[in-house]
Amino acid sequence: MSGSTWATPRGRWEGDTLVVDVTNFNSKDDYRGSGSGLHLVERYKRTADGGLRYEVTVEDPDTWSRPLDRCARLAAAAAGMFEYAMHEG
Repeated sequence: MSGSTWATPRGRWEGDTLVVDVTNFNSKDDYRGSGSGLHLVERYKRTADGGLRYEVTVEDPDTWSRPLDRCARLAAAAAGMFEYAMHEG
């Protein structure tokens, strides 16, 4: 879609890990000075305690000298999930 302001995510499974490769950013998707070369690789994996391990690699060779890697462990919510886009308040 030419002229789109949306990046393009592509997902695939690598064993029990969901890998989402995100490309096609543009100048409206500015992240800490990045440009259209911004590239994200996100990894989502269930943990033994029912949580989620989230890893992300952020790179833009035109902006930074090396990729940035981050990891977070997310706990499962005791109350379950709700659709936040439709939640009022």
